[in-house]
Amino acid sequence: MAVKIEVAKGPDVGWVHIIHAREAKIGRGSGNHIRLTDPAWQEGHLELVNRGGGWLVVNRMPHGVFHQGQILEPGKSRTWYEGELLQPTAGTLLVLRSDDSKPSGGQAIVSMPPAEKAKKSPLIPLVAVGSLALAFLMFHSRGSEGSPPKAAEAFEPPAVSSLADHHEVGKYIKRIRALVAQAEFSLRTSNTAEAVSNFRQARDQVQRLEEESVQKSGAVGSEAFRNGLAGMRLKICDRIAAISKATPAPGAT
Repeated sequence: MAVKIEVAKGPDVGWVHIIHAREAKIGRGSGNHIRLTDPAWQEGHLELVNRGGGWLVVNRMPHGVFHQGQILEPGKSRTWYEGELLQPTAGTLLVLRSDDSKPSGGQAIVSMPPAEKAKKSPLIPLVAVGSLALAFLMFHSRGSEGSPPKAAEAFEPPAVSSLADHHEVGKYIKRIRALVAQAEFSLRTSNTAEAVSNFRQARDQVQRLEEESVQKSGAVGSEAFRNGLAGMRLKICDRIAAISKATPAPGAT
């Protein structure tokens, strides 16, 4: 059975891409079967593979993407079920739908712009994505201008951001960003317990990075970097304290 990808949000909103093939690539470049125009999508692609009747999405992008509110790390894969949301950038939201149409003229993938889509195949009403889409936060190793993701901006000083791609500490910074993004998402969905848990994990990662920095040389061992990490850790601790203070204790009235 074919599936279709509906663009529910973003520059390409309203487009529908029907896939009759067993594999497809989604991205901006000319080598992709489904091409989107979102300028925030700078490189890489998402790979869809039909496996036993289900569809597997593989993240071939250099940064994490959100699948149903959970981060899908680069190089990782996950089953994408009908009706589920996938957010490759902060501005684009995709929905997977089943489709019972037959291939026309041997076309493995059919892309329909909004006007043509409205005439040929009216969309099944989308799930309520308004508040959920706003809750998703982009986890990106580098933004469109080299900036960290919005979820991390309040915590991450320039001295830390500048080393996000460093071979020794980049993995820590990206992990911290992912945890902060997930914590903020949990807050927006009123899951304070999970938010606190993620913030605490982020704090522990920062502390571990601080400890390793002492033994390093160059930029990674610089005082500016360590001061940046210390400030970041304190901000995260303040966030945890604020959430805990605002959350009623069990049994409280």
